[in-house]
Formats: sequence, C-alpha cells, structure tokens
Amino acid sequence: MNSSGRDRYLRHATLYENNTAGEELARREAELRDFVDNSVVALHRVGADGTILWANRAEMELLGYTPEEYIGHNISEFHVDADVLKDILTSLSRGETLHGREACLRRKDGSLRRVVIYSNAYLEAGKFVHTRCFTLDVTEQAAAIEAGQRLAAIVTSSEDAIASKDLNGIITSWNGSAERMFGWKADEIIGRPVLVLIPPELHSDEDLILGKIRRGERIEHFETVRVRKDGERIAVSLTVSPIKDAGGRIIGAAKIVRDITERKRTEDGLRRAEKMAATGRLAATIAHEINNPMQALANLLALIAHNTNLDQGTRQLVELADSELTRMSHIARQMLSFYRESSTALPVKVNDLLDEVLGLTVTGDRAKGLRIERRYDTTAEIYGFPIELRQLFVNLITNAVEAVGARGRIRIHVADARDWKSPSRHGVRVVIADTGPGIAPDIRRQIFQPFFTTKLAKGTGLGLWVVQGIVDKHEGTLRMRTSVQPGRSGTVFSIFLPQQPSAALLYTRATASTENAA
Repeated sequence: MNSSGRDRYLRHATLYENNTAGEELARREAELRDFVDNSVVALHRVGADGTILWANRAEMELLGYTPEEYIGHNISEFHVDADVLKDILTSLSRGETLHGREACLRRKDGSLRRVVIYSNAYLEAGKFVHTRCFTLDVTEQAAAIEAGQRLAAIVTSSEDAIASKDLNGIITSWNGSAERMFGWKADEIIGRPVLVLIPPELHSDEDLILGKIRRGERIEHFETVRVRKDGERIAVSLTVSPIKDAGGRIIGAAKIVRDITERKRTEDGLRRAEKMAATGRLAATIAHEINNPMQALANLLALIAHNTNLDQGTRQLVELADSELTRMSHIARQMLSFYRESSTALPVKVNDLLDEVLGLTVTGDRAKGLRIERRYDTTAEIYGFPIELRQLFVNLITNAVEAVGARGRIRIHVADARDWKSPSRHGVRVVIADTGPGIAPDIRRQIFQPFFTTKLAKGTGLGLWVVQGIVDKHEGTLRMRTSVQPGRSGTVFSIFLPQQPSAALLYTRATASTENAA
C-alpha cells in the first residue's frame, strides 16, 4: 500500500474509533442519566440563589409535584423552616458537606415529610455553583421514634409499676414506680428471674402466666400477692400482655402492676365491720339470755356473804367469785355495746392487779412445771379503768400460758418508763414475755385484727383486738417482738401506760365524783 493509501486508511480508522468512542460515551451518559432519574433515592440540585435546577423522579414522587411545578422554583417554597434552610445553604456555600441534616418539607397536598439531607457543593474556581443533594424520607421512622419516646415518658411517669420479661421469666425492664413499689433498683433487678418477686407458694402461677403469653393471650386485672425486697408482702393487680418483634413473633411480656393493698385493707375492714355487726346482734341476744342467770348468781352470792357462819377463807372465795361475776357482767356489756367506755377512771396499782390476774389464770394443772418470774421495780399507780386493765392482762397472760405449755417460762416486769412516742410522758411499762414457739412471720400483721385466731375452734379472735383497744383507750402504746428461731423462740409484749390522766380521763373522774355526791 502506497503512502497516500495508508494515510486514507488511518484517517478512516481514526474517524471510526472517534465515532465509536463518542457513541460509547453517549450510551454511558444515557445509562447514568437513566440511573439518576430513576433512582429510588430523591436527588436534586439547587443553584446559588436557591433555584431548583434539576430533580429526579424520586424527588417528585416524594413531594407530589410535577417537574413544571418544582424545577425552576425556589427551594424556600418547599421548606417549612426558613432558618433551617438558611443554615443549610450557608454551610454548603462555605464548602461544608452535610451528613444527615434534618429538615421538614411540604408536599403538594399540604402534608409534611420529615427528611434528612446529605449534600455538598459543586464549586468552580472556588465559587459556589450549585448543590448536590440526596434527600431521605424518615417520616415514618421519626414518628416511630416519637411514639417510642412518648411511650417511654408514659412508662417513666406512670404511677403503676411497669416491667417486662422474656419468655424465660427474666426481667428485662423496670420503671421508677416499680423501684418504689418493690424496693429494687433497676440495675439490681434487671437480669434476675421474676420469681424473686413471687411468694414461694405462688411460683406455679408464673408457669401459667408464661403459658398464656406464649399463646398470645392477655391477662387482665389478675389479683395476687407479690414480695418486696424487704420481704413485705403486698396485694397487687396484674395486667400482662405479649410483646412481639417486627416479624410478629412473641418474644416476651409487658406487665403493669398496681398496688391494691390499701383497697384490700378497706375491703377487709368492711367485711370485719359486717362480721362485727352480726356479732353485735348475736351479743344482744346472748346478753339478754345470760342477764337473768347472772343476776340470780349475784343474789345468791349476796345471801351467802351475809351468812355469819362463813370462815374467813370461804368469805374471801365468795368475794373473789363476786368480783369475777362483776367482770363477766362488764364483758357482756362490752359485747353488747362493742366496747362502750366505762365512766370512771380510778387509781390502779398495776402490781396488785397483775398478782390478782396470775392468781386467777395460773392455777391447777397449769401451774405445774410452769415458771413465773416477777420483777416489780416500781410501786407507782396509774389512772385507768380497773376492770378493763384486768381484762388486758388476763388476755396476755392466758395467751402466754397457752403458748409455753406445761414446762415453759413467763417473765413479768414492771418498771417506771417514758412513752416511746412522747418522752415527756411518764408512766409504767409492763413487759410480759414467754418462751413459747413464737408467732409466724406471715401472720404477725394480722393478730390484732378482730376475729383472727390461730386457735381454730378454741379461739374467738377477739383477745388481742380487745387488748389493743384497751391500750389505745388508756392513751398507751403496745409493742410486740417475737421469734420462731429454735432455741431462742418466744414472744414479748411491752405495754406503756401513762401515769398522769389525760383531760378526758380527768373529766370522767370529775363527772363521776359529781354524780356520786349528788
């Protein structure tokens, strides 16, 4: 091939290569344009004056505008917060890159979309030309976050205890009210089994609850008992709901716990009041029926007492029987009137009263093998109601005798003392201690309630309730300590009775004196 032929060939080859390269470049540009225009991510460019220069289809679909309604308009027409937009444009003009800058855009239908913007500036010779913006719609995610925050605020501020657990019964969350209700801090209880809150005898309930949760069932207003960190038991109402993950699988349970202890106490109080009302009706019948026989016994004792042939020992027994008959009459009146107050407060020698009660209660077989230790460190008198104080000590000493059995020990100590609650008040403290088996922890809070008894058919459940009432009437205080520990078991009742009468007691004395003088 001559030189001219080679030149023509080379020119044609170069032209072909250039045409081919141009076609390839055009094809690649078309592909890139199609990729950008149809990208699922919203893209747009904004000029230095805020004019929208270009936007892809995803941007149009995000905001609901046509290209004619959007491109060529100022970006400020679509931003809700002008200050946010100004800050964005200022940052870009300084050559800064935006990573997830939050903004709010207005759609054509007037609704708002929460977005985050990723953008940087295209510069020529250091001069801002236009932005390159990627816009991500996070409206649903933001709403979910806000809903979660609202829910968290509700959980945090709720007066009910709210907690969650997994399907193995392990606690996974714990709000502030749960901390206050149960005494456990969140970092102490999270990760521990929920069984630590459940009394041992109710552990089987947890299997039933978890079984219902696994089946997708909801448990509403289930009333039961739970245990605080300090061991105190409280009445609660539970509402338990399944927790599901994003795929709908049940992964745990959310629990709302309401303390209903006070409500239960109120209900128990109403039931006790109903029992007491029924007892009152029964007491009225009993008092009416036994009044005549008691009156006959009183008359017979009076006739016996006038017999001049009685020796001194028999006469003392008659006087003692008459005293006990008077006490029976007073008890009957108490039953009838549900502990109506006596009218006269008198000086009472506590030591003599205790000796008298011991003489009545520790007799016969009861006295065999029973050790009674008396320690009287004072001879002070108090003002009170002798018959009721006698009843108080009869109840406590009788309980102690029954508790220790045939070979136990009872200690009685009387001393000058001051009131625990008001140290300026002087009086007498009577301590009655026994070496019996003690009182079980689960019933200690109930023993002063009316009609509660551990003696089954032998007890009425009124003894300690009456004791508490008599102490309260004398404006005293009553404390109890007890232990069931083998080798150190026993119960101690400590009663403080003020020495000086209150204004109310003085009034009853003055009234009685006036009535007697009249």
